[in-house]
Formats: sequence, structure tokens, C-alpha cells
Amino acid sequence: MFTRPLAPPSVPPPSGGLGSNSNYVLSSTPQCDPITDLTVTIDITQDLVLKSSNSFFLDGYSLQLNCYSTAGSTDAWQQYIFVMLGPDLVATRLNGAINNYTVSEDALIDEIFLLINLPSTTLPTGYQLQIQLKNDANNNVVGARWIVNDLGVLPAPITHLTGYWLLDPRANPNAQYNTEQHINYIGVDGHVHERLHFATGDWSCNDLTLLSGNRMGPTINSALDAYADADSGQHVTYIGTDDHIHELYIVRNGQWVDNDLNLLSKGVSPVPSSPLDGYVDTDKGQHVNFIGTDGHVHELYITPHGHWVNNDLIHLSGNGIAPSRNSSLCGYLAQDNGQHVNFLGTDGHVHELYTHPNAQWINNDLTVLSGNGVPPAPNSPLWGYWGSNNSQHVNFVGTDGHVHELYIPSGGHWVNNDLIQLSGNGMAPAPNSALHSYAQPNGDQHVNFIGINDAHLHELFFRNGKRRVNYDLNFLQLVNVVKDPLDLSKGQFAPHLRLRAQPRRPLQLRQRRLLLRRGHLHLRRRRSAHGAEHNSCLRRLPTRNRRNGQQLLRHPGHRPEQHLHPALLHQHQCTRHPLPWARVQRHHPPHKTHRLSRLPGPPH
Repeated sequence: MFTRPLAPPSVPPPSGGLGSNSNYVLSSTPQCDPITDLTVTIDITQDLVLKSSNSFFLDGYSLQLNCYSTAGSTDAWQQYIFVMLGPDLVATRLNGAINNYTVSEDALIDEIFLLINLPSTTLPTGYQLQIQLKNDANNNVVGARWIVNDLGVLPAPITHLTGYWLLDPRANPNAQYNTEQHINYIGVDGHVHERLHFATGDWSCNDLTLLSGNRMGPTINSALDAYADADSGQHVTYIGTDDHIHELYIVRNGQWVDNDLNLLSKGVSPVPSSPLDGYVDTDKGQHVNFIGTDGHVHELYITPHGHWVNNDLIHLSGNGIAPSRNSSLCGYLAQDNGQHVNFLGTDGHVHELYTHPNAQWINNDLTVLSGNGVPPAPNSPLWGYWGSNNSQHVNFVGTDGHVHELYIPSGGHWVNNDLIQLSGNGMAPAPNSALHSYAQPNGDQHVNFIGINDAHLHELFFRNGKRRVNYDLNFLQLVNVVKDPLDLSKGQFAPHLRLRAQPRRPLQLRQRRLLLRRGHLHLRRRRSAHGAEHNSCLRRLPTRNRRNGQQLLRHPGHRPEQHLHPALLHQHQCTRHPLPWARVQRHHPPHKTHRLSRLPGPPH
């Protein structure tokens, strides 16, 4: 925030790109007003990489907000810094730092503190760094805040969502919360991405397209589905730019690989806009469902150590209601190894293709069975799962724009719940948002979608006995460190004194010298041959501003002209406003780079 609106920045980036010692200046000329309550936000839109360093021990770099104070202030200039240092024997550290200096570069504040440990000196794409300054009524900077957010690679506006959970190998298997959660989406870069949440509460971002060798990326509007098998293998399926169904697959502690399932199974191919759904049964058989070019729901199926086959589920269920042209698909496995595949029918209802071991497939109308409540929107996504208490949950976006749940408890009847309303009427899904939902072994329920106002990944979360809540998963705040109040020294905001001697009698300075003690100017006579020394105390006078006669009490002030950054020289005539600028520069061990021999004081 500023004391008044500022014009948009007009400075282009350097022709060679941002790098070491790139500087941008903020000022409020020509009025010379102080810039107060300043917030500087740095969005990392591509990996920020350390190219080289001449440091003997630690590599690193820093991003600095440097502020000049009003002329004549004791606190002449300040630095509020993000500084990357490492790696050392323990970790690479992203630190915060504060430096406040007098005109002679004596430190008023000199502090560095840990913000977060990182695996390397690279700041990854999607990180957001923020420095917020707090001012008092006299425009003095009295507090500062350092924030680190991980926005990750944002999802494409029309991406599908999918995910699954696994036992976290790093967690205690007997702990109440011991699972890792995987949420997959197609990013704005066209790659398949994964947001991984560990049982410890940490988040990680992975580019699965890159990790699997960049063989075949998804189509722009590709469906997406993912599941985990009993051996902790992970499967992410999508439609590639070759119009085939591809599977990104990894075993525990292995490498991601890319399998072409249509090539392996032959048969009917998916329509380009086909949804996808998959799961693993208790016999370790894998099922991937899609809508074929014949308009039917098909299943790609493989048994352990077998071969992929292509089944027509509409035909196997009696050729009942078929999926609509824009239908979504979702499927899940019951505890008794029963299979449930849901779709939007040509009648606008939610339908379920269902079978259990040694039985035939049947076609159920869940909209009718739940009481003909709010129906799904024509292009609604679908997602469903089997709950920990043998309940069933099928989620969709209704014609009212809300996320709905078709729910049936064990031995009960289907009902239609409005989850947006039950979670407090918070963020609703965007019109083209995908849906993804799942339950954890402890009964926690998660429903994910893309928000209508912020295009962020949201989660409707429910824990037994608690109220549903609406979380923003893209806005993951990793660090929020506040230094308020700052550890200020006594007289931090006092004006820098310029003293005027008024001797009580004429002086012969060849035999005398001036000393400053405890704020008073003393005249010391040189020692005589007998060792005698005489002192006289001169009166200390306050520094005043020639223009208005008021003492200069504001901070901060700027250094003399010969030490100003060249971009600031044309503004040196303005002496009453701070001049902060954002700097990206290589880090060197702290040392004093300047020693000011003399600072011109304010007029008197």
C-alpha cells in the first residue's frame, strides 16, 4: 500500500534477463512523500538458479529491499532481505535478514534468521516471496514480515483432477495420520503434475511428464485418472496427443514409465474428449474405464501377469441408458470386490454400472434412487469413492453451481447433499471445474475442485464429528515470520546531530582539540610541559530544518550523493522520502563495503 496511488512501472526487464545486481527503484517523486506500509511480492515464474559463486564455503544469493531514510536521520538506511545460503553439512537454508545502519555504517540492527530448509539453492517455479513493512504514525519502520508461499505450477483452467492415498513410508504405521495424499492435474505448462502431501504435513510438487522421460504429453483437454495398487505402485492415466490412453506408472522406489494401454490392449479407442477412470480390485486386477468411439463405456482390464483386454460395459449390462456425449466417468471398488462405474446418461441423470463377484453388470439410476433432487449440470464432472464405513459417495456439480454428493450409508438409502452449503457457502467451483474426491482409512473425506474466482485448487474437507471446511490448496504458506517490534536501539529515530560550537572565549585551535562525550562537545587543551590538561564544555544545539524550523525526527535518511546508486542520482534533490529498491545480487559474507568519512548534515 502507498500513501497515494503510484503510476504503473514502466521499466522494461534487462535485455539479457534478470540476473546478479538487477535493481528496480521505487519512489514517490516529485512530491517526495514517504512510502509507507510497503509490501513487495516476488513471484518465481521460472526456476531461480545459482549459476556460479566465488564463495569459499557457502554458495548463495539474496533478494533485497533496500530503503533510504530522510536526510539527517540516525537510522540512515535499511535492508530487508531474503538470503539463500548453502549447502552446508545439514541443509540449504532460505533465511531472512535485517540490517539497519547509521551514516557511518555502524549497525543498529544486524540479524539473520532461518525461514525454511530447501533441498538446493534453486528457488523453484511457483514460489512466492513477500516482505511487508509496518510503519508507525511518524512513518518510522517499526515491524517487518517475511512470507514464503508455494503456489506450485498452477492447474490449467480446464484441467481434470484425480488422486489417491498411500501409506507414508516415513510415518509410524500405527499413527492415526500415516498416509500421503497425491493430487494430480494438468498444469498451465501442459504437463501432468502431482501435489504430494506427506503425513508430516509437508507438501511437494512433482512434474510427472518430465520424470517419465517427456515421451507423450496429454492433449489440451485430456481426462486424467490415478490410483494406487496393493503394492504401493502408482498409476496415472491420460489421453495422449496420439489419441491413445497412456499410463504413467511407478513402483515403490522406482522410476516413472509411460505405457500405451491402447497399443497393449487393441480394440475400440477412446473419443478424443473421453473421460477416464481406473482402480485396482482385491485380486490385483487393474481396470481403466473410458467412452469409446462407439459411444459405449469400455473397460481396459488386466489380471496379474496377464494381458490387457477391452470390455464393453454397456453391452454387458443389457444395453440400457448410454452415456451422454459430454458425460464424465467415475468408478470405485467396494469392500466385497464389487465394481461401481458412474456416468451421466442421455436422460441427464447420474447412472451406475454395477457388478459384484460372479454377478452380471446392471444399470442403476442414482438420481431417481436419491429422490430426484438437484440434477447434475450437463457438463458436470463426476467422482465417487467407497467410504471407510461401507458408505458410497458420488460427487457432481449441480445445475445450481454447487458441489453435490449422492450418498448412501451401509444398508441405507441414497440421499442428495449440497456440500458447498454444508461447508459454509464458501468458494464454489468454476463452471468448467473438474472434481476429485476420496476418503482416508480414518474416515476423513476430501473433495477437490477449481475455484470460480481464484482458479486455485480447493478442497472440501470433512472429519467425523467436525464441520466441513473449504481449503485453498494452491495457497500453501510455508513461512510467515514477523519481527514486530524491531529490536531498535535507543535513539533509533532521533535526528543525526550536527553540532555547532559556541566558545565562551576566543579559541586558539592549534593548542586545542574537540571531543564528543555523552552528547556534549568538549574542548580539550593540549598537555603542557607539566602534564596539565584543561577542559571546556560547549553547549549542544539541536539540528533544525532551515525551511520550517522543526527538528528532523523522521527516519530513515539517505547516504551522501557519492554513495547513491546511479539510478538515484537524479532524485538526490529530494531529501524527505525513503527510496527503497528491490535488488537481486550474489551473496558474499557480511562485510562493510563503505566507510563514510563525512556526511553533510542538514542545514541549520
